[in-house]
Amino acid sequence: CKRRGRILALMQDNPDPDGIASAMAFAALMRHRLGKRVTIGYGGQVGRAENEAMLELLHVKAKHVVPRDLSQYAILCLVDTQPFSGNNVCNKERPIQVVIDHHTVANRNDWQAEVSDVRPHYGATSTILYEYLLAGHVDIDKDLATALFYGILSDTQELGRQASAADVSAFHA
Repeated sequence: CKRRGRILALMQDNPDPDGIASAMAFAALMRHRLGKRVTIGYGGQVGRAENEAMLELLHVKAKHVVPRDLSQYAILCLVDTQPFSGNNVCNKERPIQVVIDHHTVANRNDWQAEVSDVRPHYGATSTILYEYLLAGHVDIDKDLATALFYGILSDTQELGRQASAADVSAFHA
């Protein structure tokens, strides 16, 4: 990615462990492979105590953003959410460059991205980003490993809900 400018990894408005881990992994990938710094953002509030603790204990600097803030970023990556799904601050005026998610494609005819990787057969977006980290030969530090582990654990309800073979493999890695 030779594009200049700031990068935002945008989670859903009320980030959950899978979104947090995915944003952390995307930031690590961009830092390691491209030498770029990524801002991690969300539009609503971190409402659950476990999610607030996750941000604090894993040293995640997540920023609250509003729609007008999006214009400050040259690259917008949605992680664990999709454009116009109703759970993020994206608007139709702001093009989206990257979407990485595991949910069923929402309103796919209404949005486009330069790169989209949506895998509804996966139980967690963390698994997708874990595979990117492996493919990119990115060292996974203790905080990121913890985040990915917990992101997969929570979104698959301890591998009991919609966990794919890839989720199980990433969970046990």
